[in-house]
Amino acid sequence: MLNHYSISKSVWWITLSLLLIFATMLYAREIMSFEKANKSVFPEATKFNEELVLLTDEQVQLFNKNSGLPLNSRIFRYVSVFQNEHTIGYTAIQTVPGKNHPFTIMVACSNQLEVIKVIVLDYSSPYGGEVQRSDFLHQFAGKSISDKLQIGEDIDGISGATYSSHSVADGVRGILSILSAIFE
Repeated sequence: MLNHYSISKSVWWITLSLLLIFATMLYAREIMSFEKANKSVFPEATKFNEELVLLTDEQVQLFNKNSGLPLNSRIFRYVSVFQNEHTIGYTAIQTVPGKNHPFTIMVACSNQLEVIKVIVLDYSSPYGGEVQRSDFLHQFAGKSISDKLQIGEDIDGISGATYSSHSVADGVRGILSILSAIFE
């Protein structure tokens, strides 16, 4: 036989569970679409060409070595950005591990493969979201594959977002290594 106490306790647990599910759904969000991010970095662009490249074994090994991350796919997606008929830059995305959930970054670079901007496109974890702050992301501007791109060396990490900070740096290194292998 159920008493009033056990029914109240059950209702309380169900309510709490529903609130947690709802809170997680609210927090998981796309911050900016890939297309909108491209246009925000390159407002002068007249054309964006999406390219797909099947990476060679050597390119996959290069990515893994430089980034320390597993490659999501052998198919690498990037965008060539044009102003009239001149290539002015490239963008690419990479999903990187967060402390609780993976998140996606976009790296925009010049046609010389120097970082112009890093943007966090989505972030769903309740922890480490500080990596979205512009003061952290601006540290990557002007960097290239010849830079270390290491937290604690040429990039300052964020206390409270240590794991995610490392993941962003790893993702940037990985993207630059692939773009360098494709274009140099």
